[in-house]
Amino acid sequence: MSRVNAGFACLFLAVLVAGRGAVAQIPADAPRVSGSVETSVLELDVVVTDKDGKPVIGLGPSDFEVRIGKKPVEITNFYERKPGPPLAAVPGGELTAGALPAPAEAVRPPRHVVLFVDRLQLLDKWKAEATFDALRLLLRRVVVAPGDDAMIVTWNRSVETVIPFTSDLAPIERALAREEALCRRPSETDAGLRQLGDEAAWFRALPKESVSGGVDVSRRAGAAGAYAQMRAKANALKAVFATLGGLPGRKIVVHASYRFSEIAGLEYMLAGQDPYGEGALDRAEFNAYGIVESVAAAANANGVTLYTLFPSGWPDDAQVLHADAPLSSYPKINSLVEGARGDMIAQNEVAALTPVATETGGTFAMGYQEASALASRVAADLESAYSLGVEAPVGNVGKALAVDVKTRDRSLNVRTRRTFFEKTPEGRVRDRVLANLFRPERDSRLTVTLAEAKTETKKGKTTVWLTLNVPVAQLARTPSKAGETGAFSVFVACTTAHGTFTDVIRQRQPFEVKGADHARAQAGHYTYVLPIVLASPQGLISVAVWDEVGLDAALLLVDVSEGKASVRR
Repeated sequence: MSRVNAGFACLFLAVLVAGRGAVAQIPADAPRVSGSVETSVLELDVVVTDKDGKPVIGLGPSDFEVRIGKKPVEITNFYERKPGPPLAAVPGGELTAGALPAPAEAVRPPRHVVLFVDRLQLLDKWKAEATFDALRLLLRRVVVAPGDDAMIVTWNRSVETVIPFTSDLAPIERALAREEALCRRPSETDAGLRQLGDEAAWFRALPKESVSGGVDVSRRAGAAGAYAQMRAKANALKAVFATLGGLPGRKIVVHASYRFSEIAGLEYMLAGQDPYGEGALDRAEFNAYGIVESVAAAANANGVTLYTLFPSGWPDDAQVLHADAPLSSYPKINSLVEGARGDMIAQNEVAALTPVATETGGTFAMGYQEASALASRVAADLESAYSLGVEAPVGNVGKALAVDVKTRDRSLNVRTRRTFFEKTPEGRVRDRVLANLFRPERDSRLTVTLAEAKTETKKGKTTVWLTLNVPVAQLARTPSKAGETGAFSVFVACTTAHGTFTDVIRQRQPFEVKGADHARAQAGHYTYVLPIVLASPQGLISVAVWDEVGLDAALLLVDVSEGKASVRR
């Protein structure tokens, strides 16, 4: 298990104790979970462009063909969003579109955009300015009406900054300005790679029989760390998607990436040695494409369109010796030329960032030069789009079905999400646990309380003991021979002050109530003791208690700080 996952294993030791009674009868109107749920009508946001990339407007339902799971489906709802009239100046200095009559169309849905910004490496001032000016432009073009809002998450090996959804762009722009300044500083990763290159050169200078491959240990450690960070970043992205999943309207995530790779840590494998020689690391060991696919699937399951940007782009032309040039034409036949290495690293990012965008209906941009074009593309996609409502297939809970939307004019390009996934009840609760780390959960009729919280820190790890009281009178159950049975599950996800996200972990607890115990059940509760191991003395713990029969879930957010744990909400 990687260090990141091991540090946040959220180890469970559940002690179930009958409180002052057992389980009582639940009324017929027992609550039901109502998280981010696919309804009987599946809404597909569709963008249509011509061969030059310009939006195509004026299409109708008969111009589209939709297949779900390879089966044709009928379009039951149809709506086209067209660009509004240009704003014009009027006396008083305000901007208005009032000179033209208001179009007779439905009010457009609100827009929710999240910027997920890595600690980029853009040492040249003009590259940094072009990238961050484009992100600021995107916000100003997208968050323009009541109901629109934005959020920013910054990443540097873990989540560093989170500014929750707001229509006030000032705090988000301050965060962007800070990241713009920081991205011009050399990173620790680059320094480590340079050291690896120096070590590899030293080993190559030694007689072959005296070389023990010592540099491979450092390379493997670097690649393993990159793989762990890839998993952690994927978990953070999934938490963002889950946060968006329950919101109405258009949901956009723009990921400005420094590393989101097909082969995690490829840069370490290329550090000063021939990756095709006997000493090369096994790339299959660090193949992260399954992680990439899981991110795209999570975005589609929550109706999120993902746009990706790799501002570093290809190596500068002046330094590039392309990878298709024969290595034998260079003096050091057993080492990669610098340009080829840079091309391979960039292509490794393209191979991951492109599919997560295209699978969700978004686009990918390569290089800081394309950042402004990506911002314009996002704005154009929101202004000129179609909403197609089709009947969602039933009986496929937990199974991904392919989505295929075409126009009858095959010369047009269509972008939309590529899969439909109806979440299981468990999957909805898992998403709510992640979303709870970013935004408050709504109230539940299941009133779980934190009775006690203790913390202990030893050898850099903090153990938090949470004692939860689960009112047994609110837990639904079904008849059994001896009385009644039911079950509840406890879900946990954690993030620390370092911002690293864990997977969601589940512990299930079935129970049975004897018929003779009903009379004293009303005042009873189950006490659930939950030890959670964190890798730092500060962090957040999201906990859900899910009634598996009543299908309601209560969520708590516990703040761990300065050796104390308390309920934030």
